[in-house]
Amino acid sequence: MAQCASGFRGSTRSHRLMTGRARILLAGIDGQGHLGDEAAVEALVTGLRQRLPDLRLTVVAADEERVRTWLEVPTVSCTEWAALAAAIDGADCVVLSGGRELSDSDGFAPEQMLEDGVRGLAHTVGMAVLAVTQQRPLVLASAAIGRLQTPQARTAVGTLAHHAVHIVAADESSRSRLVELGVDAAHVEVGTDPVLALRPGTAARVDEILEAMGLACHASGLVAVVLSSSPAEGAYQPMLAAALTDLVRKTSATVVLVPFQTEVPAQVVEHLRGRLPANRVHALVAGLRPRDIAALLGRCELVVALPRHGAVLAAVGGAPALWLSSSTDAAQATGDLGLAGLAFVPDAPTDLSERLTWAWERRTELRRSLGPATAELASRATRSLDRLASTLAGLPALPESLSLAPLLAPALHGLIKRARVVGFAHQRLCREAEARAAAQHRDLVGQIEDRDRLVRGLQAELHAKVGERDRVIRDLQLELSTKVEERDRVIRELQASLAKKESGS
Repeated sequence: MAQCASGFRGSTRSHRLMTGRARILLAGIDGQGHLGDEAAVEALVTGLRQRLPDLRLTVVAADEERVRTWLEVPTVSCTEWAALAAAIDGADCVVLSGGRELSDSDGFAPEQMLEDGVRGLAHTVGMAVLAVTQQRPLVLASAAIGRLQTPQARTAVGTLAHHAVHIVAADESSRSRLVELGVDAAHVEVGTDPVLALRPGTAARVDEILEAMGLACHASGLVAVVLSSSPAEGAYQPMLAAALTDLVRKTSATVVLVPFQTEVPAQVVEHLRGRLPANRVHALVAGLRPRDIAALLGRCELVVALPRHGAVLAAVGGAPALWLSSSTDAAQATGDLGLAGLAFVPDAPTDLSERLTWAWERRTELRRSLGPATAELASRATRSLDRLASTLAGLPALPESLSLAPLLAPALHGLIKRARVVGFAHQRLCREAEARAAAQHRDLVGQIEDRDRLVRGLQAELHAKVGERDRVIRDLQLELSTKVEERDRVIRELQASLAKKESGS
């Protein structure tokens, strides 16, 4: 990585350093509607803009109109690689950041890296591949490295990190994993989550959100529940429903359901809503700005978070959070917050319902003790942003004349178009094969039905013949019985006559 970094800094293609007018492509959103990704991007945009006011930022986004409105920056679609390649080619540096771990828990197929609409690790690695291919400096900001189960994923992340000119690991665990992948430990800075540098929204905005949900601006006793659609986190939902029901029954708490992703299924929200009294539960509409979510969570007296960034945004807002996680790295992932994962507080009960009640009873104390920890982490996040801005200001800028976008974007678009044609042909062949298999199946089913019908006919015919045979046998038996009785009667009469004659003689 050191060689790569020096290669960019010593490039003979440019003799000027980046200035405040540098062109930065900020990537971290891959279309999954993850609020943590959006919060990290918002924190970085805000922080870099404060430090480098003339910085020309472009943000990779899923909902481009929403991000443009929020951050007032140009955007490029995260789902179209031709547009992404053009944006990378037009940038002086590519910064990768996000709210989720880089892991292959949801699968990783290297051949899908440049497919339109790809998500997760494949999308992140694809961005890095294009940046390195186009000789653009690559920066990893707050890189959270999760468990990488496959050799392909480990190779991909290791290669990605090796080519980065600046790396800030989200925590010590991420740094250790990068070192295990062959990255020089001296080139990995351990920072903290950039979301902790985010400023919450205004009180007036929170009042608007509460009123839209049918709650009074001065509503008290609010308990926010941050929901996710992750299967692993879904395991907590039955226990959480029971614990919330118990809390509402014993206290004056009112539950506010907060979807953390735009794709949280409606049944997840309705399942919890249906378990609670109608006047004690309210649901927030998905898609709010991260800083407004932080401000809303801060207005609540306690937060229960399934995703980690639900607890982080609660801390940004100043509210104690109970983070429900089965991760063995959970305590470290929350840094020094402690309270962002009350599951790890030694004197907290282990039963979820009891733990929730325990946190509710101590909510004022927990909020007070949260302040110093949050302030320290926010300070660390601010220092990381300072170093990131300094790094970006010191990187070499690329001459405008080297822009390959007019060639690369159409070429990549053509490549993807040809891949789509092949994909469509493959899908057509699959559909034809499925249609043939279905026709063969129908023919086979028809043959089986014909056979069964013939068998049933033969069985009915055999049953009828057996019945006729049995009737004939019964008639013959009856006729034989009658004749035997007639014979026996004649014999008895003859015997009587013979006996009479013998007695007369």
